Amino acid sequence: MKRITGTNQTNLDAQTAAEAWQRLQAYEDLQEDLEQEQQALAAQLQEMREAGKEKTATYRDMLTRKLQNAYVLGLFMSRGL
Repeated sequence: MKRITGTNQTNLDAQTAAEAWQRLQAYEDLQEDLEQEQQALAAQLQEMREAGKEKTATYRDMLTRKLQNAYVLGLFMSRGL
């Protein structure tokens, strides 16, 4: 990734500002998608637990995905994103 911002940079030209805006939108879209997926996974995992399917490969795959999402969301939160 080509970095747009820097510690000594105070002004951005219009093209760079537009690119920065697009990247910000992409990060926000990703975060929103992950949060929605977390909610859906939580509901699906609860249904599977109630059906006694905690030992299935599908359950474990979904749980792994939920943990991965939580890790990425935690990284975002630790950076204030």
